[in-house]
Amino acid sequence: MVKWIISRVTDLLIALILMTLILVVLLTQPLFIWSRPTAPQIEIERSALEQELRAFLAIPSAYDAEKRFEGTSQELIKRLSAAGAVEQNDRTDGQKVLRLRVGNPDAKKLYVVLHYVVTEKPILEMAETTLSLIELAKAVSKDEDTTALQLNLMIFLHRPEQLEKSLYQVSLSHADQLVQGKVSTDAPIFIFMPGLRLPEAAYLSEQWRYFSLLMPGGENDLALYGRLNDVFLLRKLKAGLYQAGLSGLDSISIPVNFPNTRPAPLKAYWDNRLAVMLVRPNILLHDKNYAGHVRFISALHTLVKKGYER
Repeated sequence: MVKWIISRVTDLLIALILMTLILVVLLTQPLFIWSRPTAPQIEIERSALEQELRAFLAIPSAYDAEKRFEGTSQELIKRLSAAGAVEQNDRTDGQKVLRLRVGNPDAKKLYVVLHYVVTEKPILEMAETTLSLIELAKAVSKDEDTTALQLNLMIFLHRPEQLEKSLYQVSLSHADQLVQGKVSTDAPIFIFMPGLRLPEAAYLSEQWRYFSLLMPGGENDLALYGRLNDVFLLRKLKAGLYQAGLSGLDSISIPVNFPNTRPAPLKAYWDNRLAVMLVRPNILLHDKNYAGHVRFISALHTLVKKGYER
């Protein structure tokens, strides 16, 4: 009898361990690729990146408080214009929206959204991410008719006052615009919120604590936060970015149908069944000689140029 009980307990433990492993693999989507990425890197002068980053960090001090928001917008438009025509819209609730489309207009879309908070003091992560995405747009613009994807870059400028409300309102409006424009629910949408607390700032829910042990760490190149429904798309994107040169890729897929979940930026998209993923480029934070910036820009450029369907 004792042996039978021990045997059953052992079977249950083994089954529990296997179920746990399956759940971890399902949620974190690890890559099992043994080959080394060999994608070429685009030619960007590191000294130029350093100079431009310093210019970004100097923007807040270049304008008085009353003119800082408009001045920052004009600075971004000036830099984006080097890649193509920039659309500018002012929202009634005080935010500004900048939009740039580069790449093959007949190709599938890759939507990239950057939330830029105009602050009195510069935020290093904000400047680094903005610089990198603008350099990406410039690189894609040189391959206008040959890219497998069209890059749709949208920058939302926020004031620091009532930022959480502003992030949600803008995201809700953008999600509605995408739905009205009949954007495919399979089209990847990358959201960048540099300088903000993650993932709580993106998806506010007490249930996040259940996944705390599986959350991507800060030592990887790129961290992706998506919904459980998009695991196959997420895996394709991770594989494409790995082959493009980003070797440290961590992710987590979250079941989004939690009860009593507060409104939040990502949830605004997920409630409309859009394939949104929060992206945190840790590679930019750890970079001391701008080699990581070049790898990050080059990897996204390769993704746009070659696509993720292989």
